[in-house]
Amino acid sequence: MWKEGQATWEQYRNIVRACREAMRKTRLELNLARDVKDNKKDFFKYSSSKWKTREKVRPLLNKVGVLMTEDVEKTE
Repeated sequence: MWKEGQATWEQYRNIVRACREAMRKTRLELNLARDVKDNKKDFFKYSSSKWKTREKVRPLLNKVGVLMTEDVEKTE
């Protein structure tokens, strides 16, 4: 699209960088999956880095409309 004048150079570069990054990530994951028998440490290091942490529950309103901030109140 850039060669035909339908996109700016910056748009073209952003798309190219995103594609390269996606290809690198895919290649890394394929290599890890292929070599998992020989190199388990790298595989589990990568998989543990992808775990997401849970966010805390924000204060909730009870039936009266008062904010509940204590964990026990939130669970009830």
